[in-house]
Amino acid sequence: MDAVYACDAMIWSSPTYHGSVSGSFKNALDWLILLAERDPPYLTNKPVGLVTTAGGVQGLQASWPLQEPRRPGPGSTGVRGRC
Repeated sequence: MDAVYACDAMIWSSPTYHGSVSGSFKNALDWLILLAERDPPYLTNKPVGLVTTAGGVQGLQASWPLQEPRRPGPGSTGVRGRC
């Protein structure tokens, strides 16, 4: 977790698995909860590149679960960017 927190940017990559990313990749993202108590929390102000592999629109569809941890929640003043 220290390496994740200390990095300047990240690239997340996963093959598609039934229209989404793999369960093991989702589990790895779940461990980001360990960064909640840091100041600033989680991945604040860290650019994240998203890469999926699939034919056609499936690659785009599979990237949506990867964006969830980065999207601002309701009432947030955060800026949502695209890589």
